[in-house]
Amino acid sequence: MERAAEYYIQQICGLRITGRRVRTGLQKIDLSAVNVSLDSRLWEMGAYILIECKNWSGKAGIEVIRSLVHICAYKGNRTVFLFAANGVTKAAGKEILRAALNQCFILCFTKQELLELKDAYECRQLLDRKWEQLLDRREEGTLL
Repeated sequence: MERAAEYYIQQICGLRITGRRVRTGLQKIDLSAVNVSLDSRLWEMGAYILIECKNWSGKAGIEVIRSLVHICAYKGNRTVFLFAANGVTKAAGKEILRAALNQCFILCFTKQELLELKDAYECRQLLDRKWEQLLDRREEGTLL
């Protein structure tokens, strides 16, 4: 899954992989990327993006999301790309929304979504769509 995530990131103009198996205190993050883009949409995501990969047979749960939120706070960044082969549980989805309300943005990509991509343009479209969906969910969450 790490190789798939790295390949995906390489398709996004303006993102560069800068670290592999990065240690953050007692935690480890699979990949990190720096944002070298002049694209304002990408800059909304911040200068430094953490990338976590879970090639599990089941869905990633709430404990994964809480760990990522903790790492974001520790590292001082705002965006994580979570490559979870089979997505996340319903509880994890709620935790992603809670994190977004607190300015920590976790975008989840599944194995199936990655397999459907044909080129760099579609990779960028998927990223933009995930970002917009999360921002929309956050807006709806603040209205409740």
